[in-house]
Amino acid sequence: MKRYSSMTAALALMLAGALALTGCDNGSTSGGGNPPPETVATPTASPAQAISLATTTGGAVIHYTTDGSAPSASSTAYTTPFTLPSLPATVKAIAVKAGWNDSAVLTAAYTEAAGNPAQEAADAFKTDHTAILEKTVGNVAVSDEAAVDAALAAHGLLSADAKALLTAEKTLLDNLKAKINELKATPADPTGESTVTVNLWTDDDTIFATADSVTLSRGASPSETALITLSGDGYTGQQWSINGIDVAAPDGIASTFTFASAGRYNGQYNIGLQVQKNGSAWYSTTITITVEN
Repeated sequence: MKRYSSMTAALALMLAGALALTGCDNGSTSGGGNPPPETVATPTASPAQAISLATTTGGAVIHYTTDGSAPSASSTAYTTPFTLPSLPATVKAIAVKAGWNDSAVLTAAYTEAAGNPAQEAADAFKTDHTAILEKTVGNVAVSDEAAVDAALAAHGLLSADAKALLTAEKTLLDNLKAKINELKATPADPTGESTVTVNLWTDDDTIFATADSVTLSRGASPSETALITLSGDGYTGQQWSINGIDVAAPDGIASTFTFASAGRYNGQYNIGLQVQKNGSAWYSTTITITVEN
């Protein structure tokens, strides 16, 4: 909806025909001629969202134009309030009535109301920095630092009124910057995978492991994982367990059991393995995994 901020109107005085009365007590005219016609009152316009036209002369019809051209009895007849197709614009109107002189012309100029510079600047800031303003301290990364710095620099150039409309955004940017500085100051945690290879030796009915224990850090990024690999061939059965509870046995001869530290409590976990060789003897071993921060 357009807003109209100003109106200038040239209002004409209503002209009335004067009757010259002479010395007759009964009020008769001296000349016996018809009085001159009266003049219709000039229309007025209201400077509102929808423009209303009115005249104080009863029975008069208002005709108007919106392009600044002179109105006449053939111009658009006013019936209901109307809006202008574009601004600036000039409305001109007259009122006519049969047997009366046409009114003077109303001229009303309308211009676009001044906007709110502070609001416009604040809206533009949020549009220009939408991506970084959608971040949180929980998902911001060091790689976002350039975007945060750019937004803070742009905020610093805004007027005080615009800044007052962006208090929440400024707080967010300050928190994101603080989190990035925290991430930059924190040494990278050790990462990688601890791998234990389990080899089967059948000469003494024992499974030998390259290591019988491993320590994993669940605080690393990403959390560390143990890969326990069963190598060799001739296996006809195998069963893995964690702290004595059987877990699904991997398929295939050369199988790998994956133990991730993420989501686990600190402590020791005993990973058990039982394998059957050539459909006969079963062999077993245990790998102890310690999870810590």
